[in-house]
Amino acid sequence: ALAIAEHVRVIRTANAELRLPEVGGPELAAVAAEIEALAGAYRTLRGDSEARAAEARARLEEERNRLAALMSELAQGVLVCNAEGTILLYNESARALFAPPADVASHSPVGLGRSVFAVLGREQVAHTVHKLERSLVRGERLPTASFIATTVAGRLVRVQIAPFLDAQGRLAGMVLALEDVTGLLGREAQRRSLLQAFAARIRGPAANVRAAAE
Repeated sequence: ALAIAEHVRVIRTANAELRLPEVGGPELAAVAAEIEALAGAYRTLRGDSEARAAEARARLEEERNRLAALMSELAQGVLVCNAEGTILLYNESARALFAPPADVASHSPVGLGRSVFAVLGREQVAHTVHKLERSLVRGERLPTASFIATTVAGRLVRVQIAPFLDAQGRLAGMVLALEDVTGLLGREAQRRSLLQAFAARIRGPAANVRAAAE
């Protein structure tokens, strides 16, 4: 009985292919035969489960590759993260956008399995996600929100976030669209400065024109 128990323990925990020994009298032999039949059913069930899991992993990898190919064609940087901020997918534009300065001997912190909080402020992301969750509670189907972040290389990046949900309707993760707006904001600042200077210079002539018109 103890030998049978030990073999069952090995089948359950380490080696499902192990066969029970023929020990003991007719009663123990009958028990061992029934246990062997149960172990055979267990082996079949486990094999079926492993086959289904392998098929699911293959489909997931195929879908991941399809999404990665689609993202690689986008000029805009894209990051896909789970709800905890772990990067699941990214394209080359996103990796290059967060690359360190040329004079720093380091690689981009963007990579599979890494945290998005290595490149974006946790508080900024958390605040934006909170806004998205409130929008979802209000019934918005595809809410988005955005903010401006600064990279380690000094670039200004507009980050637009859209959530995706799990089967229960809970937040499963986020898609981040990234755009380098450094030059755009610089030109906007130049235009604003020019407009302010023009307004200051025209104040006197405009007052004369107004007085003449009156």
